[in-house]
Amino acid sequence: MSCGRHHRATSSTGTERKGYPVERPYARNEPTAKRMYGCIEGIGPELAERLYEAHPSVAALSGASIEELCALEGIGEARARRIRGALRGG
Repeated sequence: MSCGRHHRATSSTGTERKGYPVERPYARNEPTAKRMYGCIEGIGPELAERLYEAHPSVAALSGASIEELCALEGIGEARARRIRGALRGG
């Protein structure tokens, strides 16, 4: 799964460092699954939080049906298929 966000990093002095993220959408102390959900294309921090609350592990989210994903606010059939495809490598 590749992260859909592309940022440029800045050093502690505020200068840009090419090829490194500027900021992480999630703190390192956030659960890994939640951070991974946010890397799925089209999934922002709020939707990643909803996904994590409903499916707190990657295995749980991978096993969710399209109907279960569509039951969450902000997820339609196309987005549900994109989520499953990202987690299942397709």
